[in-house]
Amino acid sequence: MKLVFKNYVRLMMLVLPVSFLPLVIDSFGLGRNWILMTGAILGLLLWAISLWQDFEKKVNLNNIWLLMGLLVVFGWLQWWFLLTPGVRMRGLVDFGGIGTLTAWWVWLFLWTQTSDDRKVQLNILTVAGIVVGILSMGLFLYPEAKLPIIWPSLNPVFSI
Repeated sequence: MKLVFKNYVRLMMLVLPVSFLPLVIDSFGLGRNWILMTGAILGLLLWAISLWQDFEKKVNLNNIWLLMGLLVVFGWLQWWFLLTPGVRMRGLVDFGGIGTLTAWWVWLFLWTQTSDDRKVQLNILTVAGIVVGILSMGLFLYPEAKLPIIWPSLNPVFSI
Protein backbone atom coordinates (compact mmCIF):
# COMPACT_ATOMS: atom_id res chain seq x y z
CA MET A 1 0.00 0.00 0.00
CA LYS A 2 2.95 2.28 0.62
CA LEU A 3 3.95 1.89 -3.04
CA VAL A 4 0.40 2.70 -4.17
CA PHE A 5 0.41 5.84 -2.02
CA LYS A 6 3.80 6.98 -3.35
CA ASN A 7 2.82 6.41 -6.97
CA TYR A 8 -0.54 8.15 -6.46
CA VAL A 9 1.11 11.27 -5.02
CA ARG A 10 3.71 11.31 -7.79
CA LEU A 11 1.07 10.90 -10.49
CA MET A 12 -1.04 13.70 -9.03
CA MET A 13 2.00 15.97 -8.86
CA LEU A 14 2.38 15.41 -12.60
CA VAL A 15 -1.32 16.03 -13.30
CA LEU A 16 -2.04 19.01 -11.02
CA PRO A 17 0.24 21.57 -12.73
CA VAL A 18 -1.16 20.64 -16.14
CA SER A 19 -4.74 20.97 -14.87
CA PHE A 20 -4.13 24.62 -13.98
CA LEU A 21 -3.36 25.65 -17.55
CA PRO A 22 -6.14 27.43 -19.47
CA LEU A 23 -6.77 24.34 -21.59
CA VAL A 24 -10.21 23.74 -20.18
CA ILE A 25 -13.32 25.85 -19.93
CA ASP A 26 -13.95 27.29 -16.46
CA SER A 27 -10.29 28.00 -16.00
CA PHE A 28 -10.55 29.34 -12.45
CA GLY A 29 -13.49 27.40 -11.15
CA LEU A 30 -14.92 24.23 -9.84
CA GLY A 31 -13.11 21.72 -12.05
CA ARG A 32 -9.64 22.49 -10.79
CA ASN A 33 -10.71 22.75 -7.20
CA TRP A 34 -12.59 19.48 -7.54
CA ILE A 35 -9.46 17.69 -8.80
CA LEU A 36 -7.36 19.33 -6.10
CA MET A 37 -9.69 18.67 -3.17
CA THR A 38 -10.95 15.18 -4.03
CA GLY A 39 -7.41 14.14 -4.89
CA ALA A 40 -6.23 15.41 -1.50
CA ILE A 41 -8.97 13.51 0.33
CA LEU A 42 -8.16 10.31 -1.57
CA GLY A 43 -4.47 10.85 -0.85
CA LEU A 44 -5.18 11.24 2.87
CA LEU A 45 -7.16 8.00 2.82
CA LEU A 46 -4.32 6.17 1.06
CA TRP A 47 -1.80 7.64 3.51
CA ALA A 48 -3.93 6.57 6.50
CA ILE A 49 -4.21 3.03 5.13
CA SER A 50 -0.46 2.83 4.53
CA LEU A 51 0.17 4.20 8.03
CA TRP A 52 -2.25 1.68 9.51
CA GLN A 53 -0.44 -1.19 7.78
CA ASP A 54 3.01 -0.03 8.93
CA PHE A 55 2.92 0.99 12.60
CA GLU A 56 6.63 1.82 12.72
CA LYS A 57 6.29 4.51 10.07
CA LYS A 58 6.70 8.04 11.36
CA VAL A 59 4.98 11.22 10.22
CA ASN A 60 7.33 13.67 8.47
CA LEU A 61 6.73 17.36 9.08
CA ASN A 62 8.84 20.37 8.22
CA ASN A 63 8.85 24.05 9.12
CA ILE A 64 7.22 25.14 5.86
CA TRP A 65 4.28 22.82 6.51
CA LEU A 66 3.86 24.22 10.03
CA LEU A 67 4.08 27.82 8.76
CA MET A 68 1.48 27.14 6.09
CA GLY A 69 -0.63 25.44 8.78
CA LEU A 70 -0.63 28.69 10.76
CA LEU A 71 -1.71 30.54 7.63
CA VAL A 72 -4.54 28.04 7.06
CA VAL A 73 -5.72 28.29 10.69
CA PHE A 74 -5.65 32.10 10.48
CA GLY A 75 -7.58 31.91 7.19
CA TRP A 76 -10.24 29.65 8.70
CA LEU A 77 -10.63 31.98 11.69
CA GLN A 78 -10.97 34.94 9.38
CA TRP A 79 -13.42 32.98 7.21
CA TRP A 80 -15.59 32.14 10.21
CA PHE A 81 -15.58 35.44 12.09
CA LEU A 82 -15.21 38.17 9.47
CA LEU A 83 -17.19 37.07 6.44
CA THR A 84 -20.92 37.23 5.90
CA PRO A 85 -22.68 33.96 4.98
CA GLY A 86 -22.91 34.60 1.23
CA VAL A 87 -19.30 35.68 0.95
CA ARG A 88 -18.31 32.82 3.26
CA MET A 89 -19.51 30.17 0.82
CA ARG A 90 -17.81 31.83 -2.12
CA GLY A 91 -14.61 32.14 -0.10
CA LEU A 92 -14.76 28.44 0.62
CA VAL A 93 -15.20 27.16 -2.94
CA ASP A 94 -13.54 29.95 -4.95
CA PHE A 95 -10.16 29.27 -6.51
CA GLY A 96 -8.32 31.72 -4.27
CA GLY A 97 -10.34 30.83 -1.19
CA ILE A 98 -9.64 29.03 2.03
CA GLY A 99 -10.79 25.67 0.67
CA THR A 100 -8.11 25.74 -2.02
CA LEU A 101 -5.47 26.85 0.48
CA THR A 102 -6.43 23.98 2.77
CA ALA A 103 -6.24 21.51 -0.12
CA TRP A 104 -2.74 22.74 -1.03
CA TRP A 105 -1.76 22.39 2.62
CA VAL A 106 -2.93 18.76 2.56
CA TRP A 107 -0.96 18.18 -0.67
CA LEU A 108 2.15 19.63 0.97
CA PHE A 109 1.62 17.20 3.83
CA LEU A 110 1.22 14.27 1.44
CA TRP A 111 4.29 15.34 -0.52
CA THR A 112 6.41 15.40 2.65
CA GLN A 113 5.18 11.90 3.57
CA THR A 114 6.70 10.51 0.37
CA SER A 115 10.05 12.17 0.95
CA ASP A 116 12.13 8.98 0.84
CA ASP A 117 13.86 9.85 -2.41
CA ARG A 118 14.25 13.57 -3.09
CA LYS A 119 15.86 13.00 -6.49
CA VAL A 120 12.78 11.18 -7.80
CA GLN A 121 10.53 13.96 -6.49
CA LEU A 122 12.70 16.59 -8.16
CA ASN A 123 12.61 14.66 -11.44
CA ILE A 124 8.80 14.40 -11.29
CA LEU A 125 8.43 18.13 -10.70
CA THR A 126 10.92 18.82 -13.50
CA VAL A 127 8.91 16.70 -15.93
CA ALA A 128 5.71 18.45 -14.84
CA GLY A 129 7.36 21.84 -15.36
CA ILE A 130 8.59 20.89 -18.83
CA VAL A 131 5.13 19.61 -19.83
CA VAL A 132 3.47 22.77 -18.50
CA GLY A 133 6.01 24.93 -20.31
CA ILE A 134 5.51 23.18 -23.65
CA LEU A 135 1.71 23.23 -23.31
CA SER A 136 1.64 26.89 -22.33
CA MET A 137 3.84 27.81 -25.30
CA GLY A 138 1.46 25.88 -27.53
CA LEU A 139 -1.50 27.70 -26.03
CA PHE A 140 0.24 31.01 -26.54
CA LEU A 141 0.90 30.28 -30.21
CA TYR A 142 -2.54 28.80 -30.90
CA PRO A 143 -5.02 31.50 -32.04
CA GLU A 144 -7.45 32.58 -29.35
CA ALA A 145 -10.36 32.46 -31.77
CA LYS A 146 -9.95 28.68 -32.02
CA LEU A 147 -10.22 28.09 -28.24
CA PRO A 148 -11.79 26.16 -26.59
CA ILE A 149 -11.12 23.12 -28.70
CA ILE A 150 -14.30 21.04 -28.80
CA TRP A 151 -13.60 17.38 -29.36
CA PRO A 152 -15.72 15.63 -30.51
CA SER A 153 -17.52 18.58 -32.03
CA LEU A 154 -20.99 17.12 -31.46
CA ASN A 155 -20.56 16.73 -27.70
CA PRO A 156 -19.75 19.93 -25.75
CA VAL A 157 -19.10 17.95 -22.54
CA PHE A 158 -15.69 16.94 -23.86
CA SER A 159 -14.14 20.34 -24.48
CA ILE A 160 -10.43 20.95 -24.18
